Amino acid sequence: HSVHGGLVRSLLAKETDILPATALLSGATDSEVLAFAVSTDRVLLAQDTDFGALVFRHAHRCVGVILVRFNILTTAHAAETATRILALPNGGRGAFTTLDEDGERSRPLP
Repeated sequence: HSVHGGLVRSLLAKETDILPATALLSGATDSEVLAFAVSTDRVLLAQDTDFGALVFRHAHRCVGVILVRFNILTTAHAAETATRILALPNGGRGAFTTLDEDGERSRPLP
């Protein structure tokens, strides 16, 4: 799944330190995407649950991950989701945060 373009545009307009998993690295592996996010000191925004396994089972280093677990179908919903992301403590840094329709859960990074 790629992250909704409206969400990406909303976050980039706010000059956040969040990197959409598919924005710059078409065809890159999940490990390469995480490594790029670390090298640019950015939180990763994704809809791919594989990042959880990389971070927690394989101890892959990261700045933070925000996992969006629902489909964003409208521009208004994208803007609403961007507002939720921007309100996260430390901008999502230092945590693996899962957003779903009902709220969010954050786990500190290992």
